[in-house]
Amino acid sequence: MEHAISGSISGVVSISLTYPLVTLSTLLQARKSLREDETLENRQNIIKQLHYLYKKGDLYNGLSSCVSGIAATNFVYYYFFEKLSSLRLKYTRRHKLTFGESTIIGFIAGSITATATNPIWNANTRLITASKEKNADGSVTSDSSLIKMIFEIANTEGISALFKGLKPALVLVLNPVIQYSIFEQLKNLIYVSRDDITPNMSFVLGALSKIVATVITYPTITIKTQSHLQENQSMIDMFKKIIKEDGVLGMFKGLQSKIIQSVLTSAFLFYFKQRILDLIKMVIKLRKQNRLKVQ
Repeated sequence: MEHAISGSISGVVSISLTYPLVTLSTLLQARKSLREDETLENRQNIIKQLHYLYKKGDLYNGLSSCVSGIAATNFVYYYFFEKLSSLRLKYTRRHKLTFGESTIIGFIAGSITATATNPIWNANTRLITASKEKNADGSVTSDSSLIKMIFEIANTEGISALFKGLKPALVLVLNPVIQYSIFEQLKNLIYVSRDDITPNMSFVLGALSKIVATVITYPTITIKTQSHLQENQSMIDMFKKIIKEDGVLGMFKGLQSKIIQSVLTSAFLFYFKQRILDLIKMVIKLRKQNRLKVQ
């Protein structure tokens, strides 16, 4: 529970700090929206693209839904990862997980998390791209809340529509699995105990592990984003369509901003998670000491 709470809070803080890059990478992946307005894509660099979104007022579209999604995602993931890790270590009577063990446990925890939170991320993608969709009279569709968007999707397209993109989301379970496994192994190489790592080193190792995970899984991230917006289409068909229209590089639109955002978010997450975890442990320790004094 300590890891679940610290992971949830640190996730909210880290995604809030880097959210404009989330918006940018999502819009660049959402080719449906860019067909209507390619001005964003034609901007020469990230700074100009972010400035363009700022002027349009789209920089923080869907922030509240993303924060809710991150809080839920990190809580569920870290709870199950740490719970399963503890059970495995207790069973084997060892102090560290092997790379294979952390990968398998991460995949199980990630699969549970992806399924449970898919409706939230589906709604979040719709909210980010909402300003790109214009009504018949030319007016822009107003922003909606997370709950309202989830109900709107369920009412107009059916409950199953909330789980669009679940298949690529399950494939993307490999992203945090790769990241967290690399993070754990790097930590094991440097430190004797899992609890010895400093927040600053957590920041560095979190950034390094996320770069590798993001580059490997980015094409699937692109397909997942488009799955939330388009009619039922298989991953293979979507992949073929992107390759046909934009070439192989079409699978990597928005990669630069995504890497920067993912690395910073991940690094901040591990940094703040360690800080918050240390604080929680200190509070628990003080409470135990006070109880002993009372007794």
